[in-house]
Amino acid sequence: DYKTRATDAEVRLVDYEDEIKRLEELGGDITGLNKELKLATFRQQEESEDLRRKMQQHEETVTIPTETHAVGGGISELNPELKEELLRLRNENARLKVFAAKREDDSVQRLEEKLDDAIRLSAKFKE
Repeated sequence: DYKTRATDAEVRLVDYEDEIKRLEELGGDITGLNKELKLATFRQQEESEDLRRKMQQHEETVTIPTETHAVGGGISELNPELKEELLRLRNENARLKVFAAKREDDSVQRLEEKLDDAIRLSAKFKE
């Protein structure tokens, strides 16, 4: 009984030692991968900064026409839904301006008619 337990303990010890070696190897592999990832990240950050600097230099050297700063100045660059919405709003704005102008003209005409009526009434009361 004692020998059996001792043999079982030795077998488990060997199994545990094998498991420890496997985990140490795995840890070494993971450490290596971690170093590679850190190096790759550092390289990407440097590349990103370099590209950012190049873009900034390019933006400083390129002059943008002032017409493109207006809303719709670069309408062909907008996505189709935005382009359609912008055109719809422009058309609606034009219709509303015409409507407002007509309403204003109608208001002026009505006020003139009321003025004429008031002048006639006041002339009748003076007589």
